[in-house]
Amino acid sequence: MNRYIKNILAAFSIAIQVLVILLLFFFHGANSDTDNLFLALAVLTVLQLLILMSFDQFVVFFNRIKTTYGYSKAQSFYYNVLIIALITSLVLCVLSIGAIDFFRSVSGLFGERTQAFLESNVLNSFLIALPAYGLIALNDRYYNALGQIVKSYFLVLIPNLSIFLGVLMWSFEIINGIGDVGKVYSITMWLGALTTTYLILNKEKSELKCVNCELRRFMVNSFIMRLGHNLYAISFQLVTNFILLGMTEGILSIFNYAYRAVLALFTVSVGPSNRVFMYELAQQASNNELHEYKSFVKPYLKEAITLFFILNIILIMTIFTLNFLNGIYDVIKINFDLNIFIVLLVIIASWQAIVILESVYVGLIITATEAKVFLIANSIFSAVYFSLAYSLSSFNDVLVFSLAGFLSQLISYFIYKYYSSLVLIRQEENNVSRL
Repeated sequence: MNRYIKNILAAFSIAIQVLVILLLFFFHGANSDTDNLFLALAVLTVLQLLILMSFDQFVVFFNRIKTTYGYSKAQSFYYNVLIIALITSLVLCVLSIGAIDFFRSVSGLFGERTQAFLESNVLNSFLIALPAYGLIALNDRYYNALGQIVKSYFLVLIPNLSIFLGVLMWSFEIINGIGDVGKVYSITMWLGALTTTYLILNKEKSELKCVNCELRRFMVNSFIMRLGHNLYAISFQLVTNFILLGMTEGILSIFNYAYRAVLALFTVSVGPSNRVFMYELAQQASNNELHEYKSFVKPYLKEAITLFFILNIILIMTIFTLNFLNGIYDVIKINFDLNIFIVLLVIIASWQAIVILESVYVGLIITATEAKVFLIANSIFSAVYFSLAYSLSSFNDVLVFSLAGFLSQLISYFIYKYYSSLVLIRQEENNVSRL
């Protein structure tokens, strides 16, 4: 039964994300407004990733504490991390709003379009939701740690649903402009955060005091692990979007349409099965049996790759059909070349296929708490991607960024594969030494 519910939620998730792209695609095209919206979402994503640095390893430590000290102690661990997550996100929210006000007051520091973006005050309406995101992200990990994947996936829907509601209301002129989109997003996020947190706290009772919870080690490991992830995400989000903002108006939107469409397919293809995969890895690691991961890797990859391939074929054929019909009947008013858009989709889909293969080795390294590997791999990715993107930016072509991402990801894949083999060898040696 849970499997059917999981699949329904996965379908609902992709529907929401694709509808957001379609609403923007058909109602707004590629212009300064959509550029500003995508840039705001990129900055918001970076700040959300910074919040995750305070509790990224929650699933691993929660299961470790539950196995060693029992469920009650693990529940106390959740209470403590909840306070940490709330404080971290509140502080980051205040600092971010203050930083934007400062940069807005300094004239000539940025380019004309970046300065106009800051002065539009769009970001502030989204930033109000940062603390809500912190609560939702932690509650998602809490249910994931308990193996309650369906509940976990419900929480993942909240941010996407919040964006969808805002864009839907903007597209049908119920609200005015992307600033109001941010307000709708923030209100919905807070409703979701407060509701889910109340349900957890009201159902599960335990002491706040948490002896032997390794909070310091947990925070340090989460910080280092997420720092490695953030090197990847920040280099991609900020470098890509701010370089694209300096190009012809609308190029930033075109890239984001393609990237976010493929990412929606990636999420629904990988998300549910990856949660099960990570849960099984955590269970194996708690029993010192991580070397047996291959028993559930093949089903995971088979399901994820097959679904991702099918969904991308459907997406590309849909764009082909729209392009064909538009050439005959002029049924849609898109202010950019759909042929270039199709090529962009193919390159980004190939790039994300590598990410799916890489996710096996990333999962092993996360579960083994080998945080330094992320620093190494993602530092290399960031350096390669930034160098390629910057050197190719003079072409003023959106395709070069997807090619830069593909090549950088290929290098990252081989690095993770190599280091995960070392992790498994080291654990096998430790198991032998215990005998």
